[in-house]
Amino acid sequence: MFEIQFKRLIREALDERLLIDKPLPPDIRKDTPQEYEYKADRLKRSNELLAQARLLFDLRSAAAFVPEIWGAWATLLSTDDVEGYAKKQKWWDRFEEARQRERFFHWQLEFPEVFFGEHKGFHVIVGNPPWDKVLPDRQEFYGRYDIFIRALSGNELDQRIGELHQKNPALAGEFKAYENRVKTTMQMLRGGGDFPLSEGRTQAAHEDLSKYFADRSIQVVRHGGSVGLLLPSVFYNGDGCATLRKWLVTEASIASVFGFENRQKIFPIHASYKFVCFVCRKKTPSKRRFPAIFMRHDVRELMGDESVQMVTITAEEVAKLSPESYALLEYRGPRDQEIVHKMYRHSVVLGSDDAAGWRAELFTDFAHKFTYNATRDKDLWTDPATGSLFSPKNVLTNPPTDTTHLVAAMAAEGFVPVYEGKHIEQFIYGIKPFRWWLKKSLAVAKHERPPLDEEVLVYRETASNTNQRTCIAVMLPRGSAASHTLCGVLVRGVDPLAAQTVLNSFCFDYALRLRTAGTHISFTYMRPMPVPPASVTNALPRVPVVCAWEHGVERITELKEHWEGLWIANKAVAKAYGLSQDDFRHVLASFPVFAKKHAEFFAFLTAKLDSQAW
Repeated sequence: MFEIQFKRLIREALDERLLIDKPLPPDIRKDTPQEYEYKADRLKRSNELLAQARLLFDLRSAAAFVPEIWGAWATLLSTDDVEGYAKKQKWWDRFEEARQRERFFHWQLEFPEVFFGEHKGFHVIVGNPPWDKVLPDRQEFYGRYDIFIRALSGNELDQRIGELHQKNPALAGEFKAYENRVKTTMQMLRGGGDFPLSEGRTQAAHEDLSKYFADRSIQVVRHGGSVGLLLPSVFYNGDGCATLRKWLVTEASIASVFGFENRQKIFPIHASYKFVCFVCRKKTPSKRRFPAIFMRHDVRELMGDESVQMVTITAEEVAKLSPESYALLEYRGPRDQEIVHKMYRHSVVLGSDDAAGWRAELFTDFAHKFTYNATRDKDLWTDPATGSLFSPKNVLTNPPTDTTHLVAAMAAEGFVPVYEGKHIEQFIYGIKPFRWWLKKSLAVAKHERPPLDEEVLVYRETASNTNQRTCIAVMLPRGSAASHTLCGVLVRGVDPLAAQTVLNSFCFDYALRLRTAGTHISFTYMRPMPVPPASVTNALPRVPVVCAWEHGVERITELKEHWEGLWIANKAVAKAYGLSQDDFRHVLASFPVFAKKHAEFFAFLTAKLDSQAW
């Protein structure tokens, strides 16, 4: 009904507008005042018709902010006087406020000739959409009142906001209203039906504005038209763009995907930020394949530098390697693609239930079995009587100074230490003092279960593929718990220590770094990862777990007595993946930051690689 109503109005408006360029009626002579009056009347009539359509469009958009509009929607569509009826409603003033504040833009009304002409849509869309996320931003909001607040974070940010509230008590309410508007916008973008290709793989995916611009660009370009956009890296491997990628890979003709890292400060943002120049045509591809390259640094290469070896990616490859997300792997050249394909040929997938697989269960704080959320589960390490955090000082009479004895003493009182991401490195735990002590009885009362009473394999959820290492995993000791910055991995098909060897290997890390986006390792990235079959994994060497406070170190590479074992384990994993000596040399070369930070250990690895027979 709505569609019929607005199409009629726009069609009539377009007819009036088109008359301006058509031959004049017989009774009107050219270059006379009557001609200008006639054309001005056509334009006025067109604008009046479009004003009615624009009001209907604005009402529909504003209904997300003023839900009462939906109660009158049927009448609004059927009445001949939409404005007259709407102005009589109690919600009219709030609608006008939302209309002025949000400034709704309607493509069909702004360009009726394009969308209601003979060939619908633009020939070409070129743009650099915003790279922001649709999330309430305290620094953005309070930055209007204190420009220096953008430099603050954590407790300092909270303290400064508290000071601003004391000076202006109305600010708290204003921020709440701002927060509600942003969340409403997020819900409207996600569930309004206007962006069918922008649905994330999970509802937890952040709402990146860029994907909505990409979605709209595809909508407004005509069949056979071209789209060229500059987009952040989440476009090609982020969870939130899964539906969009699947459509592009299977239904569009992709011309090229050219990715950059901002190391040469192409834009005045962080040097590790990545973005992509993406070009496609809106037509069914004759061959579902396209050229791509990533991690480039010189924009002059876009001019057709023949030294750049592009990688040919097929739709079949994307579906096989990223079946859930259709993420593109960040190949830096054909060699990366060759090695990844070889790894998959000799592997099973981590998230597979195959009998030959690991039978792995990945879990987060939502499972309430070992990991807990620092905000939602703060009550588990907070004394309900005082509101203060439990600590050895207020639990024990004489807290031991030795950490091992301290953990045992707290355990006797029903407490376990909560490990965070900053507490672990590869094969090592306890590198920082504990902030939180979880009381098991509170976990039972709230979640009907205590933390798992066993050694648990975990990995850091927060990590980047430009860090020294990306996958950082360790077996946490029995009698522990973890925060949401660590993800749990329960493996029933392999020895957890053997699984730890694989997750911390350079080879696994190498493959993971090619598919991760941003600073979080979601299950979307982990589940399709290749791992050696269970029988092969169980035959791998084990690297012993190290307790940091007992050895006085923060990285296992600080212990030279472990170097030989680390080399043997990494070599064994590489061979389990079916990689050659040259393949593994290429893998190691992809960790330049690690090589720089741990020069002596890295030199040891390369010397071993060069001197030993494979």
